[in-house]
Amino acid sequence: MRNALRLRREYRRSNTSAIDRVLDAEHLDPAVKERVRFGLFAATTATRSVGDSAVERARDRTLEMVAALAEHPRSVIVAGPRTGKGSISVRASERYGRPIRYGDALVGKLDWSPASDEVARWFDADGEWIVEGVVTVRAIRKWLASHDGAPPFAVMWLATPIQVQSAGQEAMSKGVRTMWFEIQPELIRRGAIIIERD
Repeated sequence: MRNALRLRREYRRSNTSAIDRVLDAEHLDPAVKERVRFGLFAATTATRSVGDSAVERARDRTLEMVAALAEHPRSVIVAGPRTGKGSISVRASERYGRPIRYGDALVGKLDWSPASDEVARWFDADGEWIVEGVVTVRAIRKWLASHDGAPPFAVMWLATPIQVQSAGQEAMSKGVRTMWFEIQPELIRRGAIIIERD
């Protein structure tokens, strides 16, 4: 969270006049103004204006994480909201031709428990794939409870948000983090491949 807040401060310092112009524009959609106000454009816009900044370093880390998935045809990305799960999965899919399954697409259609049950079943699918979402940590816990041995997939853990989170997203991240630290020892004990970004 500190990195995201620092990023937001850096972005605001270097682009104060641009932000003020956007927030003062009467013709602009209020939702866009709100996103600018809370710094959610930082990940896409700041790279062009801040130079060698935290955003560029975050982008470089994303590319490193994509490269780390090269030798793992089945990958599960575990993280809270606004951590770069989507960016990494999309770039890895484009680079390696692997389909993405979005676990969070089930949330809202199903309650958390049935959603994580369904995602846990995806982990037994043949072929190459990437599964990402907040729900994946629960799904891995369920998969471990019903299977022996090492998982047939690599697990990528993204600990730190790269964008500002709402209070609800922070709470969700805390839950994901708590559950991650519950299942991580079992993953290690079973010899799972774990790729981490702090």
